[in-house]
Amino acid sequence: MSEFQSQISDSGMIRTVNKVRHLDHDDLGLSLPADAQDELTDEQEWDILREKANEVKQNSIGCAVVGDDQSTYTGVAVSTSTETVPPVVVAIIKATSDGTEEIKKAVLSSDDSEVGLDGESLQWLWEFGTNDTVVEYVTREDTKRNSISELYPQPYSLE
Repeated sequence: MSEFQSQISDSGMIRTVNKVRHLDHDDLGLSLPADAQDELTDEQEWDILREKANEVKQNSIGCAVVGDDQSTYTGVAVSTSTETVPPVVVAIIKATSDGTEEIKKAVLSSDDSEVGLDGESLQWLWEFGTNDTVVEYVTREDTKRNSISELYPQPYSLE
């Protein structure tokens, strides 16, 4: 492929030498079937997030978030020799790099009996969510939901 050539892959991605850009139906001038345009119910959205978080958890903790554009993104902890980036942060970075401006919901899923958010993850959820952003924790034994305002009543801010 030369520098000026591009190719559309089967997954709807434009591939060029310098960048990859995801295309959706609007970019291609296509309309979705009527049933695909319907809004998901709140519980359907939670079900999708739980499923995606479970798919990526890899014997640890998996995270899935949904943004204001209804797109879902997943994350797992990414570790180097000097630090570990939490799964929530990875999912938010993926979402914001794709253009999502606000996180509405997040699910953390673990096979262990406990799962929770660290301070860094709370800060990221507060910065890229709202007081109404809700986090669900799913373990072998329990499922809990809390809003960011409940989890982080006095967020850190430079203002």
